[in-house]
Parts: sequence; C-alpha cells; structure tokens
Amino acid sequence: MFSVAFSVVLSFVFVAIAASAATTISTNITTGGSLTVSGATTLNDAVTLGDAAADAIIITGNASTTNGLTVGGNLWVNGFATTTSTNGNFATAGTLTANGNVTLGDAVADSVTINGSASTTGALTVGTNLDVTTTASTTNLIVGGNSTAGTISGMIFGTCSLANTTVTASSTAVASCTGATGVTTGFKIFVQAPTLHSNFIIQAASSTAASTIGLSIANVGDLATTTTSIESANTTINFIGIK
Repeated sequence: MFSVAFSVVLSFVFVAIAASAATTISTNITTGGSLTVSGATTLNDAVTLGDAAADAIIITGNASTTNGLTVGGNLWVNGFATTTSTNGNFATAGTLTANGNVTLGDAVADSVTINGSASTTGALTVGTNLDVTTTASTTNLIVGGNSTAGTISGMIFGTCSLANTTVTASSTAVASCTGATGVTTGFKIFVQAPTLHSNFIIQAASSTAASTIGLSIANVGDLATTTTSIESANTTINFIGIK
C-alpha cells in the first residue's frame, strides 16, 4: 500500500516538474481544437498559418519583423500601420489603395513628391499654391464658376504671322494670321499686336481653321497709310487660345 501511494506522489511531482519546464517535441503536433499558448512562442524555420485563402489570420497585439514582409494578395490594415526603420520609409512594389481620408505630411514645410503620374476621378482641392515644375495636363479644369461656365479643356499661346494687308481708310478688312500652331476651330482667340501700325485696330479675332486666326482689322483713317505693316512685309501677332 505504501509503495502504491509513493508511486502516485512521485508521478504528480514528475508531472509538475515537466509542466513547469520547456518542452521539446521532435515530431508534428496535430490538434482538432484550439491551441492556446500563454507565454512567448518561438517558431523556427518555415511557418504556415492557414491552409486556404479564406482562412483569417488575426493578430490582436502588435506584430513586428526584423526582415522583409511579403504579402501575396491584399494587406488590410484596420488601424494604424507604422514603420520604425532607420529612414522611416514605407515602400510598396505594387499598387497602394487607401480608402477613406488620407493625410500626407503633418506640417506646412513637408514636401509631398510624386515621381510618376497622378490622377483623380473626383475633385482636387489645393488650400494654397499648386506648383508644377514640369507638365500638368487636364481636359476638364474648372477655374471658378461651375461646370457650365468655368470649365477649361485646353489653353495654348504663341505667335502668328499677319501678311502685309491693305485696308482702305475708314473701312474694315478681314485678314488671316497664319502659323498659329495648335489652334483649331474650337478655341476662343485673344490677340495682341505689338508692332501694328497705329492707324489700325484689330476689332475681332477667331479660329477660322487649323493653325490660322482670322482677324477683322479696321483702318480708323487718321493717317494716310493703308497698309498694316510699318517695318516689314509681315507683322507678328501674339495670341492666347482657350476652349
């Protein structure tokens, strides 16, 4: 009887000692239910979590890595995502989609740099200055007004050449200013003539054909001259086209 009792007590002591120490298992562990580990867990070599695309991997605390983290599909972050690397950069090799409000920078002096193309399907509001150092293009720019009265789909400027044109005193003649690169019939044209003879006034301008601006020129008759050019056979006209 004493030996049986002693064996039972010894068994409990052995179990208690084994439970309080580290356990090493050299083969696989299979469980049909949950596996709960209350302390730190170290998993060496390759680790697979889940065996199907629909499996959810939930981390309720903080997760960190001292190496790279590669995600084959989507990475969903419901809270904050931060980095503590030496440069503080967050890099992605593919598309980064952020739903909801997105804030870039936290101070006026912060610089937000976009090396590639940027597009928006909604409105873009700039609180102060918008500086573009290279090229910015749009086919639907609204400056003040609204989508009916304030939309600009194109703006060009340049010069065209007005051939020496004869306009009888106190009358009006129509002339073509050619070489207006980029002008089409859809543009509204504004012109300025830095060297036009003072006896003449450009009353109207319109885009009559590709690269051509039609000018209505009046001779007010104050001077005897009847030709538009005062220095050469052609007069250079500055223009701006908006559509």
